[in-house]
Amino acid sequence: MLETTDIKELITILLFRKGLSMRKLVKKMNEAGYPEMTIGGFSKMLKTGSIKFTKVQEILDFLGYGLKVVEKKPTQH
Repeated sequence: MLETTDIKELITILLFRKGLSMRKLVKKMNEAGYPEMTIGGFSKMLKTGSIKFTKVQEILDFLGYGLKVVEKKPTQH
């Protein structure tokens, strides 16, 4: 399980694990019928942190991953 709060870092790690570049991911997702996206638009979304939750879900689905939301353990101050 990966633990990060940086979506760009998370996607980069997952792409590395699958042997894909961002360019290849975009091309393959477009070919597979996912909503059209460009490498420039995808890169900008990651760089600015403006990527939508639904887009992250699509990418994870395409890569064979899913999201799991777990409750945080209380921290003592």
